[in-house]
Amino acid sequence: MKKKDALLRATANGLLRLMIMWILNKKEHSGYYIMKEIRRITGIKYHPGVIYPLLYSLEGDGLIAGKWRTSGRRNIKDYSLTPEGLSAFQTMKKFLSSSIKEMHGLID
Repeated sequence: MKKKDALLRATANGLLRLMIMWILNKKEHSGYYIMKEIRRITGIKYHPGVIYPLLYSLEGDGLIAGKWRTSGRRNIKDYSLTPEGLSAFQTMKKFLSSSIKEMHGLID
């Protein structure tokens, strides 16, 4: 059972950047919301120390952009896809679509 869990986590970890971009493709969101949504999708609770470095990396690569806002006493950074990020996301979708079609028997 532990090997299966490790394989599941490794697969989910490999898809984290794509999941973040998929979430942001719909609407801009805070890092906290992104963490909650990833947990809902995968069932895995990721530590902020995993998610935020990915957000910073995607931002540094110009694929997402962060914008600060104030909510009460809190400063919250909302992230959105940049035009370059949207293009990269669409490329990844095409790649995955064709790959999944080839591996269709894998998910039947």
